[in-house]
Amino acid sequence: MTRALSFFIIDESKANIALITAALHKQNYDCEVLSESNVDSALARLMELNRNDKNSLPNVILIGRLDSDLNAIGVLCYLSTAKISEHSVAVVICGHTDYNDKALYLNNGAEHVIAWHFDCKELEDGLRIFEEYAEEMAAQ
Repeated sequence: MTRALSFFIIDESKANIALITAALHKQNYDCEVLSESNVDSALARLMELNRNDKNSLPNVILIGRLDSDLNAIGVLCYLSTAKISEHSVAVVICGHTDYNDKALYLNNGAEHVIAWHFDCKELEDGLRIFEEYAEEMAAQ
C-alpha cells in the first residue's frame, strides 16, 4: 500500500485554498490535504503535531497569501525555530511580484518557491515538483 503525500496549506484566502487543493488532486500522485486560513491557528496546529508525534507532521507545508503581520518569511523562520522544517518541506506559493523575492524565501528556509498568478494550469505545473518526492515516499 502506498502512502499518500500529506500537504498542509496556510493561506488566508479560502478561495486560494480551494484552488490549491483542486490543483493537488489533479496531480499524478496520491495526496492528503489539510488547510488553515488563520496563520496563528495554523502554527498552533503544527506545533501541537510537532509536540505530540513528529511523524504526524505533513510532508509539505504550502505557504500561500498571508495578509497578517506574520508574512511568509515570518512563518518560515517560525518553522525553522520550532524545528518543524526538519520534518516537513516548506514551499512558498506567491504571485509574480513576490516571486522577485525568491532568494529571500529560499534563504529563510523555503525548499521551493512556486509562482502563481491565479492561472490554475500554472499552479498545477508548479505542483509537479512533488512527483519525485511522492515516488520516494511510495517506495518507503
